[in-house]
Amino acid sequence: MLLGLDVGGTFTDAVIIDGHRVIASAKRRTTKDNLMQGIGEALDAILQHCDTTNIDQVTLSTTVVTNTIVEEKEQVVDLFVVTGPGRNVDDIFPVNPIYLQGYTDHRGIVVERTPT
Repeated sequence: MLLGLDVGGTFTDAVIIDGHRVIASAKRRTTKDNLMQGIGEALDAILQHCDTTNIDQVTLSTTVVTNTIVEEKEQVVDLFVVTGPGRNVDDIFPVNPIYLQGYTDHRGIVVERTPT
């Protein structure tokens, strides 16, 4: 099963998918002062519908970072990058990123695992 989270500027959405079937979904208000609260509420709403030991993959997407930059509310942080194969991104960032190994393809399938 797959668990997906999308933290948006207004709502946080969560979904559990088994194969091509939606097992559970929820939409909760994004709690900007404490993002984990809204994420937790969305997760609580869906996790009661499945055996969590069957979740193989968790995917997180967000517009929070984009909104923060547009609103000029960002603070200095480290930049971690997973590039995948065949892409040299050394010259596109304004800072020196920290490169991580591993990647998933456009379908979310793990192609190369991050070393543990």
